[in-house]
Amino acid sequence: GGTTVLEEAAGCDCTEEWSKIHPKGLEDALEGWFIGEVDSSKGNAKLPVYGRKAKRECAFADGETLSCAVQSKKEVGESSVLLRLTLPGGTRAESLAVGSHVMISAAAAKSGGKKTSRAYTPIACNLEENYLDLLVKVYGATPDFPEGGVVSQYLGSRSVGDSVPIRANKGEFMYLGRGSYRIDEGAVRKASSMGFICAGSGITPALQVIQAILRDPLDETELWLLFSNKTEKDILARDIIDSLASKYSKRFVRWYTITKEKRPQMWGYSTDRVNEWMLTMFMPPPDSETFITLCGPYEFVSECCQPLLEEIGHLETNIFTF
Repeated sequence: GGTTVLEEAAGCDCTEEWSKIHPKGLEDALEGWFIGEVDSSKGNAKLPVYGRKAKRECAFADGETLSCAVQSKKEVGESSVLLRLTLPGGTRAESLAVGSHVMISAAAAKSGGKKTSRAYTPIACNLEENYLDLLVKVYGATPDFPEGGVVSQYLGSRSVGDSVPIRANKGEFMYLGRGSYRIDEGAVRKASSMGFICAGSGITPALQVIQAILRDPLDETELWLLFSNKTEKDILARDIIDSLASKYSKRFVRWYTITKEKRPQMWGYSTDRVNEWMLTMFMPPPDSETFITLCGPYEFVSECCQPLLEEIGHLETNIFTF
């Protein structure tokens, strides 16, 4: 979620939220940044508010919450839903930059009203009909997290006609069109080939950018997708991905791999963790105009994919993690 998530946690006990999205054992790696424990007996401190970066053009005012209606709801895969949200009159989906995401908050029944916020990347924004699509993996309760995914369960419980409050959060990556992109307000860069390496629900930012590029017949950027999941049933939005690969076969290459299932019948893809062979065969070759994005769990991104990409010869500056 970037800066917005950190700002929302400022001055609060965010131990539980931190634990939900980071692997166990990472505390040791952060020991050098530990400055002390919060003294809860002192109450909430009044913290200074530091200036934010200049706002990018967006359908939402900074910090504004919009109430969007659920236009349609579709079950996709196991424990996943595809929600189509209609933006209220006067806002424009086209102003939500490609690569950006929205913040959604919800409170668990046993939390005493304490809200949890999560960032979701729309997998598509329709420019004419003023809606955005959210692909949501609903996480149920587990022994480690008895409340499960608070925000995902909230979204999974929405019905057609219900409202969903959302806030825009621009993120660090913005696709500007026809191969041009910008990272964290930096200089505009150019890519002739873009590769997306994803695991699980990490497909959502990739799918938003891929669909935006393929929608533009004048955008000649070559696209590659390597999508890792535990089982074949876990592959989110497979019908959308396969349809795009069939329709745009000269512009879009996709490959799947599953890691926790023996080779299913009629399975023509990999059954292993992402490895050097897959990155060589199903990602664009290293080049100054090759740009690779990663999205998935910490171990998948930092301990598996990133080191392998650099070994193959991809420049660290051309690798971005959502």
